[in-house]
Order: sequence, then C-alpha cells, then structure tokens
Amino acid sequence: AGTKTISGRKFKDGDTLTVNVYAGTDTTKDPIRTKSVTLTKDETTAAYEILPVIAYSDSDVAEGESVDFTYTVKEIADMDGVSAVVGSHKLVVTVTDDQSGELKITKVLLDDADITSTVTKNNTTKVNLIGGIDFTNKYSATGELKLGGMKFIDKRNFKVGDWSEITIAAKIDGDPLPNPATVKIESTDANKI
Repeated sequence: AGTKTISGRKFKDGDTLTVNVYAGTDTTKDPIRTKSVTLTKDETTAAYEILPVIAYSDSDVAEGESVDFTYTVKEIADMDGVSAVVGSHKLVVTVTDDQSGELKITKVLLDDADITSTVTKNNTTKVNLIGGIDFTNKYSATGELKLGGMKFIDKRNFKVGDWSEITIAAKIDGDPLPNPATVKIESTDANKI
C-alpha cells in the first residue's frame, strides 16, 4: 500500500497511475503484481493497495529458518506535464518459520530503512508496517513570449555614438523577465531591436 501525491497541480480527468512490483531487482521481466489507479479529478493525493497480497508457503521458507525476499516497486504515471518518478523502491521482506505452524513477516525494509513496528499483546507479537511506498510527482510547465520591435528616430538618421536602452520591467514583483531585461541599441543597430 502507499500514496500517490502530485505537487504543482491537481489530478485531472485521464490521469492514471500504475504501480508494478517485480520479484528481485530485474525490472525488464514481467511484474508479479500490477495495480492501476484512476486518479480522482481535483485531488492531490490518492491511496493505492496492491492486491492480491503476496503469499508465502512452507515451500518458500524451510522449517525454523528466515528468508529475505527482495522486490522492486516502480510507478508509471500518465499525467500531462508531470515528471515521472525516476528510479524505484527496493523492498526486502523477511519471512520466518518460527515452528508455530504459521509463517510470519518479521521485518520489512523499504530502501534499506526498517518500516516495521512490533507490538506484543497477550504473548503474541504482531508486526505492523509504518507508512507505505509513496510516489510524488511534480507538475511543471514552460512557455515563452518572443518580443520584438523597432527603434526609430524622426527627422534624422542614427549617428555614431547614438544609443538607447529599452528595459522590460515586471508589473508585479517576481513575474518572469527576459535575460537580459535591458537591451542597449547602438548606432550600428539602426532601426532594429
């Protein structure tokens, strides 16, 4: 389970998220679990859960032993103007046969950080996961405005040494400006900017 978060804009119609779980670290093979989520318009977060759960049996873990199972979790986000999450998350699940007749998950590492919490009640220890596998994408957009114009002098031509400066200023502090915001026009640039 985990959360999908977007910054810079809200989800819109048609935005989707697919989370793939791969056995081991090779993401060129087919995933063992895939969860696709249609994201809700005007929201900025979405919870997801990967089902069916990954089940373990005594053929996976020898009696009295513990085995680490490694998974790679990647997302595919289809959202206009949104950068994809680069990379993946590594998940290591430790499964133990404590000879009680039940296999137990005793530890879960997410990107090498332990996300397990144990609670003991009535001589029974339960492992809980802290958080989940979260993906955050950032929306960004760019555009440009090409400005141009002409500089004229009435009743005479430009002379050597003549110059003029044109400055573009922001009406509101912080508005984007061209670089440079000031253009100097020399006599050799007659009739152009």
